[in-house]
Amino acid sequence: MSSLRLCIIACCAGVGLTCADVREKPEDPTDWYGAGESTWVEEPVSYTTDEYALPADSADGIGDFASQVFPVGDWEGESDLWAIKYGPGEGFDADCGVIEDSHLPAIIEGVVTLHPAWYIKSYGCAPDPDQYWTPDSEEKYYSSYFIEDRTGGLFVLFDSRVAPFSIGDKVTLRVRAVRSNHWDDGGDYIGSQDMIYAQDIISVERDFSAIHYEKVDETLAARHINRVVRAEGTVVDIDESFNNVTVQTASGAEVVYSLGLDLGRRPSSKAELGDQVVVTGPVLLSYDTFTISVAQVGQLAITTAD
Repeated sequence: MSSLRLCIIACCAGVGLTCADVREKPEDPTDWYGAGESTWVEEPVSYTTDEYALPADSADGIGDFASQVFPVGDWEGESDLWAIKYGPGEGFDADCGVIEDSHLPAIIEGVVTLHPAWYIKSYGCAPDPDQYWTPDSEEKYYSSYFIEDRTGGLFVLFDSRVAPFSIGDKVTLRVRAVRSNHWDDGGDYIGSQDMIYAQDIISVERDFSAIHYEKVDETLAARHINRVVRAEGTVVDIDESFNNVTVQTASGAEVVYSLGLDLGRRPSSKAELGDQVVVTGPVLLSYDTFTISVAQVGQLAITTAD
């Protein structure tokens, strides 16, 4: 008889049990837990039509900064379309077709208007600085977000395992480099998605502000890029390959919203054709489509069609 078997028998005898008692089926766990109930994650977001308190007084804001450094590249001249613009001394790879700008680096403040969880593929560096057409490389970012103040908004390329802040927080960034993704629709230029390419997080102020939005009942355009809008209407088309949903507003305009990589897997975010939807979020121009970016359930209100 093995020493392990002898030990088991000795232990059973020590507590007045037989080994057969120990080997009976486990205790019924029915009374251990309550019945429970199914519920959806809500992730509420506070929205307002009130303007932001940033920038203070007459100080320059995001819009002023953007007007100094964007767009990067000239669509008409097809010049430096894929370049990175940076401050003197930053020393980015010369293969990126870099452009120095004395306005960089710059310190800006803004309210985070999308939880840092947005996945995007941006163009990488062209193999040759003189190659002005679309480069054959990509850079992937899994935690990008938007910031905004009273004067404008910007998209921030970012990648982190853990979000250091959330929607409604105020962040102060040292912007070191910027770039633009330029898009056309059948050869006709429709706009540029201006982005912060490299930055340092200087400070974070929690729960700084509710998110300002503009209600729209029109087709989205270049003026809406990087700003938060709200649209409501009927779901008329669903493109599951890109998690894009098209909503027809009361005026007949069609507005597209896009679910983030994680949110697109959740049943609670899935609208069906004919559902009534209210969607609020910042506008991204990607692959020649203006889309409202949705990263949290709280950005959506879905009323199921009868």
